[in-house]
Amino acid sequence: MEKEVEEFPEISVGERSKVKDGKIDIPKNILDALNVEEGDAVAIILIPERKQMRLMKIDRELYKLRIVAKDIYDTTHKLELKLADAKVKIIHTTGFCYAKEACIWEGFLSGPDKANLERLADDIRQVENVYKVELKAL
Repeated sequence: MEKEVEEFPEISVGERSKVKDGKIDIPKNILDALNVEEGDAVAIILIPERKQMRLMKIDRELYKLRIVAKDIYDTTHKLELKLADAKVKIIHTTGFCYAKEACIWEGFLSGPDKANLERLADDIRQVENVYKVELKAL
């Protein structure tokens, strides 16, 4: 038996908007779907190569963690364990390997405090094949 269409929830919401005076008006139904109210903090993440932007409500400070490693796939498991131990909320991650010896992982994190995230960055610096770790408050 075929199900009624109304029984299936929407999985995405889209609206058209315009840029005016350097600002983008976000329609109320989008803000409602994000559960965002006046004065709430949001993370805006741009993926320049794809010309895409993500917008998410956040309840804590936002940080960008950038890691350059020999082969991010070899270090991913160790990285995931360290992120879990640090009790940070992962907002967005991406990664790319330019060559076998040069991979970049970037994560936007919402953490309990900067000192905790700085300890996390120091721990990650000790992981084998990690060349560089950058932590930036946004």
